[in-house]
Amino acid sequence: MGGDSSLVTYLNDFLVLDDPGFEKIEEELGKQGDYTLIVIDTLFGVVPTAADTNKPNDMRQILNRLSVLAAEHDLVALVIRHWTKGDRGKALYRGGGSIDIIGVARSALAVAKHPDDDELRVIAHVKHNLSERGASQLYEIRVVEHEDRPILVWRGECELTADDLQAAVPADPKAREQAEDFLTRKLAKGPQLVTELLADAKAEGISKRTLERAKKTIGAKAKKVKDHWKWYLPDL
Repeated sequence: MGGDSSLVTYLNDFLVLDDPGFEKIEEELGKQGDYTLIVIDTLFGVVPTAADTNKPNDMRQILNRLSVLAAEHDLVALVIRHWTKGDRGKALYRGGGSIDIIGVARSALAVAKHPDDDELRVIAHVKHNLSERGASQLYEIRVVEHEDRPILVWRGECELTADDLQAAVPADPKAREQAEDFLTRKLAKGPQLVTELLADAKAEGISKRTLERAKKTIGAKAKKVKDHWKWYLPDL
């Protein structure tokens, strides 16, 4: 995806964060001394079966041990977990398992779809004990012609916070149906300018986010004509 894979080591053996698992990680770190980052993806996939992800003592024991390992080797430990379903009021409380998981972390980030654009993702600060809150960042996974895999493209900063992301809700089914019908009718006439589609959709009470979802559902595509983007139905 545009990264340098020679800078990454992937432990292909399945392990959990128990004594043998930490020994395996220590062994790998000992092979070369220039690691700067260790990624645990995902946390609940490597928690020992005897541990309970909802028990503070169990999770603190594992994460504190990981924290000590990171400090000893002067590297950053990045631990990934998923959000639970449903609005929790605050992004801080949205992560699965014990609240102590984020309690151990000094910095926490949320990654989620942009509420108004399904093609974009947002990275936003959830917790920042040792710094000010960092600006939220946008990125997209872009398909490149003649390439066998997409690439990650950074798109700059945005104003959305982690709490904004966790509170975003899917479009109402009736709104989606309205958007799909609107877009199908418009594109049946041929390729249409995106700017005009958005303006007409807004006039009918259809949000950009819902229209983007409708585009994906009906299989519409996008193409650039000179300096303008158009959407079209590929089978027309």
